[in-house]
Amino acid sequence: MTNEPGWLIHRYDSVASTMDVASQLARFGARERTAVVSTDQTAGRGRGGRSWQAAAGSAVFATLILRPPV
Repeated sequence: MTNEPGWLIHRYDSVASTMDVASQLARFGARERTAVVSTDQTAGRGRGGRSWQAAAGSAVFATLILRPPV
């Protein structure tokens, strides 16, 4: 857990994948409770690598960075 208050939200109009952006942020030390949010993603993936698509502006795509103690 972190002592930092609230969420840090990175908002984009369009990304290839919110997971790709969040993964890069996490590798560079993004803190817990960081969110990547977009209203369009062009190369989203679901479980098992399946395509994850919706018309631009019809959904909100989000990936959260959590760092639970393990």
